[in-house]
Amino acid sequence: MSERDKKSIDNLEETISKFKKEFKKEFKRGLVELTAYSSIAFLFLYQLYQSDKEFINHSLNELNNYGKSLINYLF
Repeated sequence: MSERDKKSIDNLEETISKFKKEFKKEFKRGLVELTAYSSIAFLFLYQLYQSDKEFINHSLNELNNYGKSLINYLF
């Protein structure tokens, strides 16, 4: 293997390593945001619980479907 090939492999490994670190950081940030939005949605739905149970059930089903779609998209 030539010196040029070794440098190319080293550069590729470094790029992959940087990508992994950045992905982990952004993924964690995304999970925090998702948790926050889910909490807000839950509190909103809880406030409406007494007034319209059918609406709440529909909204919870939509939120559940969104969560499943997000998980399927990520993994």
